[in-house]
Amino acid sequence: MNSRIRILQAIRQAAIAPLPQPEIARFENPADWATFATAAQIAGAKVVQDGSLAEACQRLQLHTGKRILNAVPDLANFGETPDPQLDPHTLADVEAVLLKGRFGVAENGAVWLRENDLVVRALPFICRHLYILLEISAILPDMHAAYAHIDQENPNFGLFICGPSKTADIEQSLVIGAHGALSATIIGIGDWGFRIGD
Repeated sequence: MNSRIRILQAIRQAAIAPLPQPEIARFENPADWATFATAAQIAGAKVVQDGSLAEACQRLQLHTGKRILNAVPDLANFGETPDPQLDPHTLADVEAVLLKGRFGVAENGAVWLRENDLVVRALPFICRHLYILLEISAILPDMHAAYAHIDQENPNFGLFICGPSKTADIEQSLVIGAHGALSATIIGIGDWGFRIGD
C-alpha cells in the first residue's frame, strides 16, 4: 500500500459529521439610487441621474469620428451595432461602447451585465470609454441580494462592472485603464420600462 492510499484511507476514517452552515449577519443597506451612485463614484465611475436615451446619444457624440459600438436595442440607429459573431481582434480601435445594465448594487456601485447585454464579451474591456444605461429603480441593496437574483436568472455568463479599469499592483501606484476602459459612465434612466425581473 503506497502513501497516497494510506493518506486517503486515514481521511475517510476521520470523517467529521456535517454541521449546519452558520448564519451570515447582514447589514441593512438601502436599495436606492443615491447610495448606489455614491458607491459607484467612489469606485471611479461618473454617474448621471435622471438621464435619458437622448442624453446617452449626446455623450457618445463626444467621440464622433471614432469607432462607437452600441449594444442597446432601443438606440439601434446610433453607432455601430456589434455582431455576436464579431472577431474580438477587430475591436482594437473601439473608442466608446454603450451597454444596458440589468441592475446595480447599492453596497458597492457595481452593475450586473448579462452575456446578451454584452453581445461580444470583450466589449467592456476593449473600449477606451464605457457607457452603461441603468434603470434608476433597478437597484439591489447588497451582493447577497444580487447573487440570489442571479441564481434565479441562471445566465450562461455575466459580470459585475464597478467603475473604470484600475490597478495599484505596481508599486502601489493607482493606474486607470491598465486592463480595460479608461472611463466608465453610468446613466440612470428614470422611466425606461425595464425592471429587475426582465
